[in-house]
Amino acid sequence: MNKGGEMNTDQIRCPRCGKENKPGTKFCKYCGKRIYSKSLINLWEVILLIAVFGMILWIVIPNIYRLPPKQNEAKQNLKAIYSAYQQYHSDHHTYPSLPSIQIGNTIVNCLEIADWKPAGTIRYNYNCMSIEAFSPATNDSPCPPGIVTTATKDSFTIAACGNVDNDTTVDVWTINDSKKLKNVIDDVRK
Repeated sequence: MNKGGEMNTDQIRCPRCGKENKPGTKFCKYCGKRIYSKSLINLWEVILLIAVFGMILWIVIPNIYRLPPKQNEAKQNLKAIYSAYQQYHSDHHTYPSLPSIQIGNTIVNCLEIADWKPAGTIRYNYNCMSIEAFSPATNDSPCPPGIVTTATKDSFTIAACGNVDNDTTVDVWTINDSKKLKNVIDDVRK
C-alpha cells in the first residue's frame, strides 16, 4: 500500500504467500518463491504466439501457393488417353485408327472410341487422327500446322494444344504408343 492507503499497483504479488514485493524482485523476500514479473510473462507469451503463428504460416503459405502448373492438364489427360488406348488395344488387338465412327445416331470421335472424355473444363484441344476430338469452349488454340496426330493398328500419336498464357504461341504436347510424353512447343518457358 502507498501512503494514501491505496494498493500499490507497481508491487509484484508473490504467487505462494500473496505478499507484495518490489518490482524487479526475482524471489519473494518473505517465502523465497521465484517471482516472474508481468512484463516477463507477457514477453514469453508474445514470443510463443509469434512462434506458433510462424509455424502455421510455414505450413499454410506453401500450400496456398502450390498451384498446379498450367501444363498439368495436358500431361495428365494425355497419360489418361495413353491408358485408354492401351486398354482398347488390349481388348481389340488394335488402336482406334478411324477419326470417328457412327454408333446408331451418334458419331463418336477417336478418343471416345477408346472410352476417354475429358473431365471438367479444359484449356487444351485434344487431337487424334488430325481432328480436334475435344476443344475448350473458347477454342482459341487449335494445333498449329505441322502437328500430326496418327493412329494405326500398332501405333498412335495424340496431341494436346492450348494457349495457356494468352499470347500468340500455342503450347503443344504429344504422347505416343511408347508413352513418350513430349512438349513439342513450350508456351510457358519460351
